[in-house]
Amino acid sequence: MLHFKIIFALQLWLLGASALPQWPSQQSLHLGAVMRVVEWISSSNTQPGFQVDPPDSPSSPYENQTVWHVITENPKYSKLVKAVKFADSGIEKLLDDSEQSITFFAIPDWAIKLPPRDMHSSPDQNMDLAAAIGLVDSLDDDDDDDDDDDDKKRRRKVLKTIVTAILQYHVLPDELDVTKLAEISSFPTKLRVPFGLDKKAQRIRVESRLIPPSTTVNMFSKVIESNLWTQNGVIHVLNNPLLPPLTAFRGVYLIPREFSYFTSTSQRSGLTTNLDLLYQEPKHEGDDPTFKGAGVVTSFAPANRAFQVLPTKLQLYLFSPFGESALRKILQFHVVPDFALLSDWVYNATSKETLPSAGNSAFLPTALDDTDYNIASSLYPDYLPSVFSPDLSSDVISTANYSLPTLLKDHSLDVNVIKYNVSLPIPNRPHRTVTHVYVNSQRVAVADIPALNGAVHVLGKLLDPRKKDEKGVQGNEWEDWEEWLPKWADGLDN
Repeated sequence: MLHFKIIFALQLWLLGASALPQWPSQQSLHLGAVMRVVEWISSSNTQPGFQVDPPDSPSSPYENQTVWHVITENPKYSKLVKAVKFADSGIEKLLDDSEQSITFFAIPDWAIKLPPRDMHSSPDQNMDLAAAIGLVDSLDDDDDDDDDDDDKKRRRKVLKTIVTAILQYHVLPDELDVTKLAEISSFPTKLRVPFGLDKKAQRIRVESRLIPPSTTVNMFSKVIESNLWTQNGVIHVLNNPLLPPLTAFRGVYLIPREFSYFTSTSQRSGLTTNLDLLYQEPKHEGDDPTFKGAGVVTSFAPANRAFQVLPTKLQLYLFSPFGESALRKILQFHVVPDFALLSDWVYNATSKETLPSAGNSAFLPTALDDTDYNIASSLYPDYLPSVFSPDLSSDVISTANYSLPTLLKDHSLDVNVIKYNVSLPIPNRPHRTVTHVYVNSQRVAVADIPALNGAVHVLGKLLDPRKKDEKGVQGNEWEDWEEWLPKWADGLDN
């Protein structure tokens, strides 16, 4: 069996490699991919649930039990059960409702790593399930048994709200096995917040791979056991808890090694409120708090490398007082206000509508280059360049085009989404959907990162804000910046 897997995997790699468009250091990318394949085929067994294409309706010992019964009767979910019991009662009712058809991402005890006891202080906006359970424990262990302790009541109330939100983010309203999860890139959860996305459901990002077989949620949480069918849905077990998304600004702010240029220049240019949501204290006692900033936004966030590859003289100009106006306008060109764009879901906050496809793509797709690959692998530790990425002759499932207005007046972005069907040349032809996103003909390095108030797409190069030529391709980009950039920025000021 192992011998067959080795031959099979190497044949697939050769097929995929021959189909890929070539670019510099392509060989090194393929070498990394091969090493990942070798790791997979050298193991005697894949992890539980990592099937290429599991049966659609497998028999399950839990088919007569609800999701709630399954996790309460299994001691490996004791911490998760404790969190559900502490949360709002609606979570337990949802998981125990036999009329539901939900998807639940369960977290075993070993994956919930509690923080040190001295870190148990107060609820935090960036808290994950492990930290929340740690705070629950600290409240339960508090020697103060005075039920009239207002501070303790307040902390318990805030913590219950946070735990409830985290658990809601682990529930999808529809019953989806791993095959269905592989069909699109993002899914709505049961979590809705009153101040982000116009109260639309917060979304998760799902990526599935064929070699080695895997399903990853929000880039870091892997499905280690899948398709546990129950009376009211299906359970997938993750190796890490899911963290509800932060805003389009705060999400990248917490990764300075990749986005310090973008976040610092955005702050300097006064664009933070166009990407973030800021808490506003109630003016009067009893009033509800409000939030100031961007309720819905899509950010095409340039990684640090996008700034570092610019000509040195241009960097000095942009980061000086003389280039402040030009820098602000370039950054504005990377922000789409009042739109939440993910490859499978586009919401227009102005019209309160979800946008349909705008027709077929009419441009030449490009491959990721070295810069994009390095960015993707840094953000996503398990990133593997798809050796089965389709070439132009591959089957296209669907295409969609969008023209989106940016913060920069009279300047819009052309966004193209192309979905391919990638299948393996074996019986039953297991397949996955591969989605590529392009903005102004530039391939997005990492697409579809959900944000509390929209979406983030990571770029390896700055977008050129000039009008495109007749072929729809940007001009000479930044090499001749002295000839056009200062005049262009000054012209917009006048």
